[in-house]
Amino acid sequence: MARAGQERAGSPGGDGTADFERFYREHRDRAWLYARAFAGCAETAEECLQEAFLACLERPDRLRGAASPRGYLLALLRSRLVDACRRRRRERRARGEGEWFSPNGSAVDPLLQRERGRRVETALQALPRDQREAVVLKIWEGLTLREIAHLTGARENTAASRYRYGIEKLRSLLQGVFDHG
Repeated sequence: MARAGQERAGSPGGDGTADFERFYREHRDRAWLYARAFAGCAETAEECLQEAFLACLERPDRLRGAASPRGYLLALLRSRLVDACRRRRRERRARGEGEWFSPNGSAVDPLLQRERGRRVETALQALPRDQREAVVLKIWEGLTLREIAHLTGARENTAASRYRYGIEKLRSLLQGVFDHG
């Protein structure tokens, strides 16, 4: 229950701009990681994230009235990502991909860190989108399987299966990547 209170504290309240700026700072980085993993393209992720935050800014009443302001933001973001991916599919493949993941807290050689980051990104992109989304929402966003199910419109058992299969596939794809250094 403390979590809901924390989300409430991070939602825009009465004084408008300052509250929205705090909400933006608290949620931008993790929402961007989700968007980046979902879209597979930094440019699309940034565009959709900006659109989702703009929608929150334009309708603060909906954001304040949401049971979970972060969940509301992620639902808006997901909707925009789905639309963008559909547009992109029609327009052909996305252009290049940038590095977005790097292991933290290690004295490992920076070149090795970059290589590991590329391997993790490649492995995530190799997952089916539903599995990739479940893994990112669970690990980086810290959502429960129930919250993931609600956000994605799937049953809780389906969300759990997507997460489990995604993790199994990542273990297989990343075997040996983090064994040394």
